Amino acid sequence: MNRIYILILASIVIFIFFYYGIDKCGLFDVDEAIYAEVAREMIETQNYIVPYYNYLPYYHKPVLFYWILVLSYKIFGINEVGARIPSVFFSFFLVLISYYFLNMLFDKKTAIFSCIILATNFETIIISKSCLMDSMLVFLITTAIYFFLAGYLTERKNFYFGFYISSALATLVKGPVGIIIPAGVVFTYLFLTGDFLKIRRDLKILKGFIIFIVITLPWYLAVSLITKGDFAKDFFFYHNVARFSQSFEGHSGSMFYYIGILLIGFYPWSSFLPDSLINSFRSIREDKKSVFLIVWLLVPFILFSIAKTKLPNYIFPVIVPASILVGKIWKEKNSISIAIFIFIFLTCMLSLFFGFSDKLVELAKQKFNLPYLQQKIDLGEGPLILSIGLISFMGLTSILLYKNFKETSFYFLVASMFFFNFISMYFIAPKVWYYIQGGLYDLSLEAKKISQEYLHSNFIIYDLHQPSIIFYSQKKAEVLSKEETERLNNCIMNHKYSELKLLLITKNSLIDKLPDGLKLLKTVDGYSLLSN
Repeated sequence: MNRIYILILASIVIFIFFYYGIDKCGLFDVDEAIYAEVAREMIETQNYIVPYYNYLPYYHKPVLFYWILVLSYKIFGINEVGARIPSVFFSFFLVLISYYFLNMLFDKKTAIFSCIILATNFETIIISKSCLMDSMLVFLITTAIYFFLAGYLTERKNFYFGFYISSALATLVKGPVGIIIPAGVVFTYLFLTGDFLKIRRDLKILKGFIIFIVITLPWYLAVSLITKGDFAKDFFFYHNVARFSQSFEGHSGSMFYYIGILLIGFYPWSSFLPDSLINSFRSIREDKKSVFLIVWLLVPFILFSIAKTKLPNYIFPVIVPASILVGKIWKEKNSISIAIFIFIFLTCMLSLFFGFSDKLVELAKQKFNLPYLQQKIDLGEGPLILSIGLISFMGLTSILLYKNFKETSFYFLVASMFFFNFISMYFIAPKVWYYIQGGLYDLSLEAKKISQEYLHSNFIIYDLHQPSIIFYSQKKAEVLSKEETERLNNCIMNHKYSELKLLLITKNSLIDKLPDGLKLLKTVDGYSLLSN
């Protein structure tokens, strides 16, 4: 009974840990605002098959995450909590499902250490509080892999059906990656171990394929028919094949891009990953579980490293096997000789980053011509408190590790992530959002208020790619680039003597270049709202 109470208490703590701070600031551009707006427009238009953004077909992603957002909006309202709480739940479910399967397939200590590590790293903390698809995608991909591993190790064949169901649902979240990663991990492992021929009948591949098709095909077929093939062509060829083979929207990087992302994103536990890999390679001949974990780590890591379009959150599927590998090294009390030096180096770099954030802001002001950088920016004492706190935890933890008090040092590392979670979400994130997004937020609400006073009005967003404007104004906008000056001028001139209301949001630096016919209504933090 005590064990059940402890598990319930631990679950509550983890959920609160993920939930804390999701209501402290508005949505960030770009992805958070787009996904939130697509789901909002689903409710408004009652079209739950074809995703729309800015009231135009939006073919970037499949539909399942938007459906979850719609459900969340109906429960929690169309707001930041409604947009972000699905990520809280799926991150929470990811930890729970990991504990269940790791306790079954490894042992209780490995399950506990791995799940704590999985919950308390930078990447998981940030993604769990964001309106992004990654927490749901990784939950389903991870569940699929756990189901395979359970079927493989226990020889209970029905587990394999869970692999096909979870992969199919993941494919409805973000497309082919939902099946490519779990299938890539499983079949690479089976090829390396030579076990594919032994278990090919147990895998029931034909039945699994039928299950996969039954779950995924209805929506993909429906949306393709409704859009006359436009969705299939745009989504599969442009947003998958093209994104893999070439960089999009400036999101590029070298083959080594994700090494740095993993070191920072998996902090503080990334410090212990090299030692854990060394120990796993040493036992690779007699321990198939170690082989599987290494394959699970490397397959998505290599896949995303080869892809030309790169973003920090893409690497999130790697965090799960990395957590298990590092969890094993803590449980087995193996040597962690390299870890102390990596940990000290990473913590010093992060502490310098936060400690000198004001200097970095001034440097950014000199280098980048961004509207929000034109204002006076004061992030307060939060970054300095975080910097001092991380250095303090580093000092104590390093001493404990050096003295070989591993279990106590583990608790200090976990405490440092609770400290990071509180300071970053209470002090830092709200101020960062205020300076980057606050001005646009105010202007968007003002535009919404004015448009509600007029039966008909037009809305232009000029030379800005800020989807949060559309989400908060809840109004269709004509988004014009800087090159579309002639179109902008014609639109302004057409409204000059018209009773039809025209609203325009743009950068302050572009106001003098606009034709006559508009008056300034409000200016905030480098942005302005104008009207005829």
